[in-house]
Amino acid sequence: MHVSTNSLKGCLLLCSLLCAAVGCGPPDYYTLSGTVTSDGVPLPYIQITLDPDMIDSTRPPMALTDSEGRFEIKTGRNRGVPPGSYTIQIEDPAFADGGTTPKKTDPFYDNYQYACLRYSASNSDLKYEADAHRKEYELKLDTKEPSKPLVPLRPIENTTDVE
Repeated sequence: MHVSTNSLKGCLLLCSLLCAAVGCGPPDYYTLSGTVTSDGVPLPYIQITLDPDMIDSTRPPMALTDSEGRFEIKTGRNRGVPPGSYTIQIEDPAFADGGTTPKKTDPFYDNYQYACLRYSASNSDLKYEADAHRKEYELKLDTKEPSKPLVPLRPIENTTDVE
């Protein structure tokens, strides 16, 4: 049986493309769920954002804790976190609108305010490595000395509403 050189080249090219395509596709996503606490106090209704150390085309992984401080991180519509290194950022979802989520009478108020300042986008030095599935992960935002002076949070001024 005689196989032409062009047929052999075509077959090799097709095999190479198939092998390359198997390696392509969406990244693996590692499960990350658990509870956010500050000095042992669960923090409800707080936003967690994992800011990637290497900028890529995916949305930053995020979650909002429930009334008991529990969360499950999602990246866009995907459950989990793509592999990589991240800085964990904490914020009050109502802050962008000039408000606060907790009331001063809430037992977690001081812990909540501390976590939002200490682990804000400007101040956080808390790292996370997505390299394994983690369930029942406790994200401890305990009181500790910052690695640099803290940048105060400033309310965002709404400049779009016309009075």
